[in-house]
Amino acid sequence: MRYSLSGNKENSKVKQNNGWMEVARCPLYTEGKRNKAILQLKYILNQKKPPLYLAVAGFAQFSPDYIETTSPYKKAIASQDIVIISADTEAIQLEALKQGLSTANIGQRPFEMGRLGTQLLYDVIKHKSVPNKQFYYLDFHYCTQKNASSCTKN
Repeated sequence: MRYSLSGNKENSKVKQNNGWMEVARCPLYTEGKRNKAILQLKYILNQKKPPLYLAVAGFAQFSPDYIETTSPYKKAIASQDIVIISADTEAIQLEALKQGLSTANIGQRPFEMGRLGTQLLYDVIKHKSVPNKQFYYLDFHYCTQKNASSCTKN
C-alpha cells in the first residue's frame, strides 16, 4: 500500500508523499480479529477530523457489528467527510455499501483467478506450453453505493 500511494521503496511511513500521509497510529493490525477491527474503526471515526480509512482487508466490514457501528456516521460518509474504502466485496460488505455505510469496496475476481490458473496449469501439463507471461494481472470489482447490486457480476 505504501509503495502504491507514494512510490516509497523503503516501506517507511508515508509522510506527505504524493499528497498522502499516514497518521501516527497506522497501520492498525487486527490479526484477523473482527472485534479488534471494529474497535480500531471506532477509534478512527471518533477523531476530530477522521482520516481516510483504507482497509487492505475487510475485517471490520466482515463483523456483524459493522452496520451498527457505522450507522451514526452515515451522513458524514455521504458527504465524504468520512471516507471508508475497503478491500473485498463479500455480501455482508456490499449490504453495508448499499446502505451508504462505506464509500467504496474493491475486490478480487476469484472465479477468474481460478479459471485462468486452471487453464495455465492444463496447458503446461497437457501441451507442455509454458505461459506467455510471468505475471497475469486480472481486473477487479470496483463497487460503490450506485453499483453495489451489480458490481461483482462478471
